[in-house]
Amino acid sequence: MSRHAGLSLIEVIISIAILVAATAVLGQLVFIGEKQASKAELLTQAQALCHNKMNEIMGGLIPLEPTENEAAGVDSPWDVTIQVEAVTGDQQITYTGLVAVTVIVKEHTEQLETQDANATAPLEFRLVRWLYQDAGNVDAASDEEEANEEQVDNQTDGNATNSSSAGESSDPTEATR
Repeated sequence: MSRHAGLSLIEVIISIAILVAATAVLGQLVFIGEKQASKAELLTQAQALCHNKMNEIMGGLIPLEPTENEAAGVDSPWDVTIQVEAVTGDQQITYTGLVAVTVIVKEHTEQLETQDANATAPLEFRLVRWLYQDAGNVDAASDEEEANEEQVDNQTDGNATNSSSAGESSDPTEATR
């Protein structure tokens, strides 16, 4: 009996089966990686849109009013919801003019219905900021403070001229001489 160098048919079949199984597992990993990369890209878009909407609210381009599921654009896959709530303290104390503004960006539900039945829940991103709702009242309060300071300054200036006109010196060193 002579021995031939090489592989038997059984060894070749087993190695092919192992290669096919490894290729199938790697294919699934690539598919999962692509799906997660797509999800990360969509979440990045939602985050950028959410920040843009909040900046538009803070800049006064969008009124500070609640909205519900408005389309973000003509061909945009996103709905935007804006919630405005008064901020309260621990014991139901309301902070005047302070509101919690929440911008929610969520995928269209119609778009998800057209996808396969194994689709995950719609992607959503939320951003919450506390803002003063009435900037006009804040300005009016600071104007009132400035008026009060001017009034106090005028009163102290009047007292200084009255005391100097009475012949009294405001310098403490002169009073002791």
